[in-house]
Amino acid sequence: MSEPDREIRLPLAPGRSLALAVLYEDEAVLALGKPSGLMVSPDTCDREKPNLMSALRRALDTDADWVRARGLSYLANVHRLDADTSGVLLLAKTREALRALAQQFNDRSALYLSQLKPHYKQHPDVAERPLLGRLALHAHRLALSHPLTGRRLELESPLPNDFAVALKYLRKFAQA
Repeated sequence: MSEPDREIRLPLAPGRSLALAVLYEDEAVLALGKPSGLMVSPDTCDREKPNLMSALRRALDTDADWVRARGLSYLANVHRLDADTSGVLLLAKTREALRALAQQFNDRSALYLSQLKPHYKQHPDVAERPLLGRLALHAHRLALSHPLTGRRLELESPLPNDFAVALKYLRKFAQA
C-alpha cells in the first residue's frame, strides 16, 4: 500500500465537506485533528446534524478512497470531545484496540494536557476578558499505551490558528 494521505476529507452535508489532519496512524489506531464546532457523535435531539462519527461511518459504508487506501473496515471513537473542543481525537481500527484503549480511559491512565494559558497572570481586581470567540478548549496532547505493543504513545494536535493568536497576545502582554 502506498503512503496514506496525511489528511482525510469527509462529506458532512450536501455541498459541505471537511478536511481533517491525520496526526498519527498505525495498524490499530487513527488519530485525527478535530476542529472546534464539530460534534463527535450524533445529537440525540437532531440525528441529521453533521457529526464526525456519522461521516466516518458513511465513508466506511461507501468505501471512500481514503478508506480503501487504508484497508479499513472498522473505526470507533475511543473517547469524546465536546463540539467546541478542538484537538486529538483517537479512533480504534479494531474492536480489540477499542477495548484496550477504552480501558485506559476508564482507568484514567490517558491524559490531556492543555497549553492555552502558560505564564498568564490575571489582575485580581479585573475580570478576564475572552480572547477567543469560542470556548477555550483544545485537546493538545494525548498520552497512552499502544493497544497492541504496550509502548507509550504520545499524540499531539497543533493549536488552531485562533489559539495561536491568543497565545501570542498572552505571552506578549502577560509579563506586564
